[in-house]
Amino acid sequence: MVWETVPVVLLLFVAGLLTALFAIVFTRTRAYTTILVPLVIVMAAVTVWSWSAAAGLWSNNPVLIILAQVTETAALAIIPVAFMQFSLQYTGRMPRSGTISWGLLLILPTILAALLIVNAIVPVVLTGNPVPLDLASSDGSSPGLVFWTFFTYGSVLMLTGIAIILQHHQSTSGVFRGQLACLLIAVLPPLLTYAGFAFRIRPFDIINLAPVTGIISVVALTAGIEQFSLFDLVPVECGVVLRQIPTGIMLLDGKGRIVETNMAARQLLGIGDRDIMGFLIGAVLPPHEIPPAQQQKNRGERRHTLKRERDGMVQYIDFRCIPLTVMSGELHGYVILLADITDQHLTDKSLTMARKKINLLTGITRHDILNQLTIIVMHNELLKEATRDPTLAKSVDEQEKAAKTIHRQIAFTKDYEKLGENLPQWLDIRTLFFKHQEDLEHDYISYNVQVEGLEVFADPLLDYVFNNLLENTIRYGEKVTSVGLYYEHHPHELKIIYQDNGVGIKKEDKEKIFKRGAGKRSGFGLFFSQEILSLTGITMMETGEPGNGARFEITVPAGMFRFRQGK
Repeated sequence: MVWETVPVVLLLFVAGLLTALFAIVFTRTRAYTTILVPLVIVMAAVTVWSWSAAAGLWSNNPVLIILAQVTETAALAIIPVAFMQFSLQYTGRMPRSGTISWGLLLILPTILAALLIVNAIVPVVLTGNPVPLDLASSDGSSPGLVFWTFFTYGSVLMLTGIAIILQHHQSTSGVFRGQLACLLIAVLPPLLTYAGFAFRIRPFDIINLAPVTGIISVVALTAGIEQFSLFDLVPVECGVVLRQIPTGIMLLDGKGRIVETNMAARQLLGIGDRDIMGFLIGAVLPPHEIPPAQQQKNRGERRHTLKRERDGMVQYIDFRCIPLTVMSGELHGYVILLADITDQHLTDKSLTMARKKINLLTGITRHDILNQLTIIVMHNELLKEATRDPTLAKSVDEQEKAAKTIHRQIAFTKDYEKLGENLPQWLDIRTLFFKHQEDLEHDYISYNVQVEGLEVFADPLLDYVFNNLLENTIRYGEKVTSVGLYYEHHPHELKIIYQDNGVGIKKEDKEKIFKRGAGKRSGFGLFFSQEILSLTGITMMETGEPGNGARFEITVPAGMFRFRQGK
């Protein structure tokens, strides 16, 4: 033994001890982790490698040196294969026949390791002196063909495993970046150090220090486990999600060629197992269903319903085409989302038909009631002219009031049946407000509107709410000269504030104005405005100070408002 090698031997022993402890602790604390077996094999092989290298440097016994070299070579043959299996299992790409893949990957390194071991044993048998594992030179001064094949194969497996992990962590952020950094720190130092020794690059050309870097690997993996939930929190491989998600997904490149599709999309479009990769989208969709061309002005999302007839059945498919752009704004491709909405379409169709029939029936009934009410009013007028009895005249007046109330209520049902007739949609508040402000044409009123980009998910009748507010301001505000519309953004809601500088609303009337029939008008009042808003969970209340103008707060819950891009 050369005494100068003592520090290296100690480092090798410590490195082997740490990797062994890591493997034991990892086995006990993570017994159900899918990557348990290959990772423990890697760490065990590194342990054997470290202790074998230490034994070879410590001893002068040729037999012990050869035994150390044989053990070291066996460990080096196992490490790349086990690491490859680890990367496949860690990223969810392990083939079903895992045992077969182990065997196939181990065939070549086993043969090469056997040749290297024979090459190490033969000189000892013939001369009694061990030589490094090579075949190219008789003095063992340089690696030979078998060694380089052995080294190249192992390096390819290691680099491939690293590439698989890198691809799995692409576009990651946060904790996954920390995981990736720890994995790379654990893998690259041993690989680069061993490459430096193989290529005789100083200062790694004298002694193979690669096993010593196992200390760095253990520290990096331990830090990853403690700080970034390494091996517990694993990013899902996008390909797995794409294949198993029930929604049909097709990916197109910028030229409209199909680059990926999942089974759900194939089933919805009737493609089956036909190979369509690289084909233009026109190969599976008719021209009128193809996504928009690559035009700078036409890159918004497109959505419509596809109608398919198959085996005598009609199928309706929700089709969404979403452009994909890179950071520079350049069109990168398209994502097409497909969903079977046949049941929903048929249900909506049935509901529409039922609504039409109900509206027709109520319209006929309302018309008949109004006709009968007209007869009652006419006879009531005749009674009023014919009677001279004050008591009877008072009774006739009461009948006239009741008839007017009935007429107003019947007329209100015509307006109310429109409520919920159409599905809610995203509506631009500024556009709705100015639509009715322009219709009123009151030049003496100034408008301060600060709701740019604000959209609310509500019934299309929302525009009548603002129409009602504006009409009430003009009708009852008396001295109104200004109207304001703005919003207040709160953590879980948004308030749209409508305010004028009129006479305001008395405290005793604040609750009454939202009751049905309040005020002198019929039809769309504040009661109906509340009903329109309530369809999507929006509320309205009056919070103004009497004498300082009316102030209405329209509270929109989270999820029911948004701002257009660029706001």
